[in-house]
This record gives sequence, C-alpha cells and structure tokens, in this order.
Amino acid sequence: MDKKLTELIAKLLPVPYVHEGRDYSGLDCGGLILLFYRDYLKIRLPDMLGYDSHWGYKGKNYFIENYFKFFDSVRVPQLMDVVLFFNGKKVSDHGGVVLRDGRFIHCHRHVGVSVDRLGADPWAGRLAGFYRLRQEFEAEFKVKANGKS
Repeated sequence: MDKKLTELIAKLLPVPYVHEGRDYSGLDCGGLILLFYRDYLKIRLPDMLGYDSHWGYKGKNYFIENYFKFFDSVRVPQLMDVVLFFNGKKVSDHGGVVLRDGRFIHCHRHVGVSVDRLGADPWAGRLAGFYRLRQEFEAEFKVKANGKS
C-alpha cells in the first residue's frame, strides 16, 4: 500500500462507532466510506443522513437507494471499491472500502473502525457485492483545491 493510504488507515483505526458519525471523532459505516473517499481519493460523495440505527432490519435499503445510483456493481473488486454486506433480512445494511490482499476497512457498531478479511466469518457469508464509482461521477464529486466539491 502507498504511504498515504497506510497513514489514513492508521488514523482511522482508533475511531469509535457513532451513529451518523462523519469525522475522526466517530463514524458509522457510511461515514467511513464518505471520509475514505474524501480524504484519500479527494471525492466528496453525497451523504445520506436521517436514518435510525435499525433501518436495515426495517427492510429499508438506504445504501442501494441512495449511494449506488452513482456506482456500478462489479464482480472482481479493486482497491477503493465499496463492499456491501447483507443482514439477516437480506438487506445491505453494512459497508466498507476494499483494500488489498482480500481485506476491507469498515466501521462496525460493536468494534469501531477495523480491517478484516473479506473471506472470513461473518463477512464471507454476508457478502452482498462490490461497487465501483462510475467515472462520470468522479469529476462531478471531485474536491477542488479549495476543499469544496
């Protein structure tokens, strides 16, 4: 991994889980994806706030409904793709960012930010898919030199 990516991961690992967290004081899985894209790729993705912490068990699929109109589903993940996981109701209610060597970074309510293996339990059995930002949106969401998108 490059130095910038290694430094970002090290900065994120001590961050705790906070519902709707969007900065280094606390994140949820959606916040981690937003922060990772912003701070590593300089891409400011649209946010989705205003959901309760149990939305996935209510059958709401906010990830697919909100974020993934900007992403394409891919079969073979690459560095920086988004990975989604199903809950027991087959709703994609957890996500992270693909790293290298079969690993991904995510923020889980019971652990905070961690790096785990895609093929390890419980993640392997819950895999919903991999998603790559469409090229036409990269330029639209790119953070300008002044920090604005």
